[in-house]
Amino acid sequence: MKKKIWIILFIILSVLFLYKSYNIINKVINYSNHNEYLKKPADQQQIEDWMTLNYIKRRFNIDLQEKLWDKYYVWDMKITLKDYCKKKKINCNEFILSLQKK
Repeated sequence: MKKKIWIILFIILSVLFLYKSYNIINKVINYSNHNEYLKKPADQQQIEDWMTLNYIKRRFNIDLQEKLWDKYYVWDMKITLKDYCKKKKINCNEFILSLQKK
């Protein structure tokens, strides 16, 4: 009985470790491509299509629900702006300009 508990505990911890590792590797890969951009001073950074909606909301302090609620309904805030524009069939450049207007 004790051996079964240890095996189950080991499996659970292994799955958690793999899940966390996947998330860390995913973030490293995604943000390493944009490392030069992220090194820029905050006042020189602008919204770009590779950013997630959640990142835009936090980084640029934009209330996306206010900006998107009338025209677009967003459930998944982890979607990139580029994928969001494809999904909603809108021009991403115009949409970025509308987000940058405060």
